[in-house]
Amino acid sequence: TINRRISVMQGMHSRATKIWKYKTQPIYFNALKLKEATAPDNTLLYKDVQKLWDAAPAHLKHFIMVSLYTGWRMTNVLTLTKEQINLRNHTVTTIGKGGKLIVSPISDAFESYIRANELHEMDFVCAYKGKPVSSVKTAWKRLFKHTKVKPIRIHDLRHTFGTWLYEQTGDQRLVQEMLHHSDIKTSMRYTHTKRELQRDKLNKAINFEFNQVKAIK
Repeated sequence: TINRRISVMQGMHSRATKIWKYKTQPIYFNALKLKEATAPDNTLLYKDVQKLWDAAPAHLKHFIMVSLYTGWRMTNVLTLTKEQINLRNHTVTTIGKGGKLIVSPISDAFESYIRANELHEMDFVCAYKGKPVSSVKTAWKRLFKHTKVKPIRIHDLRHTFGTWLYEQTGDQRLVQEMLHHSDIKTSMRYTHTKRELQRDKLNKAINFEFNQVKAIK
């Protein structure tokens, strides 16, 4: 967080000197930045997902699966409604940072999950007693008390999606597009993977299905 703020200040300083032509003192911003620790590998294994899914209450099951099938952020998953799911076009939409419309392809496995649990008929996909769920943090922490899976953050579901996708495709650009990162490299700003190609690669990478005998009620 500190380094990101320093980078913003660095950009402002550069604009002031190069564009606005202000006379400023040189500032060595890189020397101010902190050394960042290597992020721990909290990627879930398929078997871990199965354990979490089996132990989770209904509304958390849907949250976990939508997160892993889309790579969306927590808020986007929690606010998902039936109006956002288009099985005819195989897409699901949400609003990302800055109000940008995000259109994600629905993989075959995700579509199977949607149909089996009738998510496309639900007013709110993540609901408890018919009401939308505003947070799953408490339920998420409790979940690990009933399993032997190493506790991870909710946001690590998003990281898991990205890791699985990269491991199976080796396509960093696809991962950046699917996760809708704002810091895409300059060389990737002007190229776009077509949605059908995204869906094809998504099918190959995110194709897990779990032992669901009955739809969630």
